Amino acid sequence: MNKGVFATKAQKYWAIGLSALPEKPGEKKPAIANWTSYQANPPSKDRRAEWLSRYSNCGIGINLGTQVADGEQIAAIDADDDIWVRPLRGVFGEEACAKRGKKGATFFVRVPKSEKVKSTVLKAVEGFGAIDILSGGKQTVLPPSIHPNTGQPYKWLGQPLHKTKFEDLPQVDKRFLGVLATAIKSEHVPCLVSGKETHSAALSFTAQLVAADATDSEIKAFVLGLFPDGYAGDTHKELPGMIASVREKGFENSAFNVPYDPGGTGPIPLGFDKNGNFVVRDQERDLILSATSSQLLSLQWQLGLAPMDFWAEQFRTEKGYSSILAGSALIEGCRSKGPFDPTNVRGRGLWKEGD
Repeated sequence: MNKGVFATKAQKYWAIGLSALPEKPGEKKPAIANWTSYQANPPSKDRRAEWLSRYSNCGIGINLGTQVADGEQIAAIDADDDIWVRPLRGVFGEEACAKRGKKGATFFVRVPKSEKVKSTVLKAVEGFGAIDILSGGKQTVLPPSIHPNTGQPYKWLGQPLHKTKFEDLPQVDKRFLGVLATAIKSEHVPCLVSGKETHSAALSFTAQLVAADATDSEIKAFVLGLFPDGYAGDTHKELPGMIASVREKGFENSAFNVPYDPGGTGPIPLGFDKNGNFVVRDQERDLILSATSSQLLSLQWQLGLAPMDFWAEQFRTEKGYSSILAGSALIEGCRSKGPFDPTNVRGRGLWKEGD
């Protein structure tokens, strides 16, 4: 009788100190009760023999959160959308240990125990899948178990986990998870993914990542990884200069979150409309204007709303002022106001009936 997946693979994971678990055939659930109890306490020799006999034809998974080295635990970053795979491989390396089921990929990493990284879900910008951080109390199915939806085996991307030295797994800490959370929830992701008019989006996205304490290599991996296949624009050539410029303008240490005061001169944030554009009141001309994020981040557009002296007073840099900081503050001001209702506006202006 041929041995099943669990019977042929479990010993390889136990041998390297991982907590192998039998998985119910065609499911993503362990076949045993109280499986989390084996995260820190591996099954005895007798218990392993029992499992190998009883659950021979089951799939295989492992507990996450198990200590794999002094002060380090194994964890996983589970991307539920193909769009995040290339950026993560850019960060972790093309040969990083990962597995794939129906879509996306799960990357195996090590986390310092002192960081106390908990399992959580990082929500993405609308239209894209989330990323799960899997640590203590979670488990994941391993190849070549059969995926319940595809009926096909999970596959390894890069080297299989049981052949990978733990010190070769990427080390992830809370700083990087903060960068990751910032990246996937950014409103600039759709533009970068489209590959159209990417300059302003890439610049603003870079500023967000710098403010989140990303490294240059992480920024490059995320920006370039989000571009579509065959992208032929110039932004990838301009990116190193963008990063240098953003750092020069002092976006580190959350300088990106600069408060905004329109005073009696600057545009007043009013909210956002049903099309996703931002609405401001131009105090100089007494007009209500709808603008895209790219427009609000544009120096030329800002100078059409208020003079240079106004912007420089709040967002000054060595070479004038930061249009990215100014535009981002405007955008955040509009978001904080919520949906814009034109019926609440009183005063001069031209409005279409029914708007």
